[in-house]
Amino acid sequence: MLYIFMDKRTLVKSGASSFTVALPINWVRRNALEKGSEIAIEENELGDLVLRTPHEKAFLPQAQYTIKVDKDTKELLYWELVRAYLHNYTTINLEGDSVGHDSAQTLQRLNSFIGLDVIEQTKKFIVLKNFSAYDTESSPYSLLKKLDVGVRAMISGFEPFFARGFNQDDVLEMQSQHQYNARVYLFTLKLLNAIVDTPSLMRVFKTDYRQMIREHAMVGALHQISIHLSEIGEILLAIEHTRKQGEFIKEIFGELSKKYRAVFTMPKSPMSKELLEFLRDSDEMTSQWQSRLKDLRSPTLMEFVIHAISVNSILDQLALEVIN
Repeated sequence: MLYIFMDKRTLVKSGASSFTVALPINWVRRNALEKGSEIAIEENELGDLVLRTPHEKAFLPQAQYTIKVDKDTKELLYWELVRAYLHNYTTINLEGDSVGHDSAQTLQRLNSFIGLDVIEQTKKFIVLKNFSAYDTESSPYSLLKKLDVGVRAMISGFEPFFARGFNQDDVLEMQSQHQYNARVYLFTLKLLNAIVDTPSLMRVFKTDYRQMIREHAMVGALHQISIHLSEIGEILLAIEHTRKQGEFIKEIFGELSKKYRAVFTMPKSPMSKELLEFLRDSDEMTSQWQSRLKDLRSPTLMEFVIHAISVNSILDQLALEVIN
């Protein structure tokens, strides 16, 4: 378990057989404690004393959030929605004289948010309901695994290219999977943000700060990989799979696929022989790709290699996160 260091305190003798210590005021305020409040004192397996409020806080979302929408702010509306969603507001109100027109483009992207739907709309007022606000069934770890499965599905989705080439339907399927991955990513960030705001949720989801930091880094890496794979899908439309360039792509993609799967089965010891070999081979592979990049005359192939090198670099960082 990782603890947040807040401050040092001096023990004060209290009576013949006990001592007292002042509690950090930020912790008292965050847990809405006051004079006479009860707190529980537990001793963990390391011999540390852990203070907590005696009753679990419920997953209490924020009530509502209002966004003023006009021609000057409509370009930022999507990011305002992201902010409200991540802060777990149950109701998001959009207000403006022409709110329907000014928010139309953003509302078409509502599928980016799991559980967010329009429940009321007038000329000057739109109400969005966040039905995922009370979800305590999905843990950060379970969402991480969903994102992993989504990325693996994208990797498997490239197999038809090597057999018959890529068509527009293949690209649309790849983009659809990426959009799903992006929704899971955003939902995971919302949940991690809620746990940070309400630390007692760590007991609900059986997690701690160390695991949350690792999961935050891993979902971010998987999201970036998903973006690159989606871009690669479009690139493959312009490449003939039967020619030499198809073999070149198959070789690189085979290495990336193998490496991706290796990251999630790697031993957890920081300086393991497998990790050192993994990173050494990765450096050699990247150097080879960069060397061949100089000889490529096709802008399309160059773009593919650049994306492949980016994914390779992300996997290196992800490997370090997995074993730390």
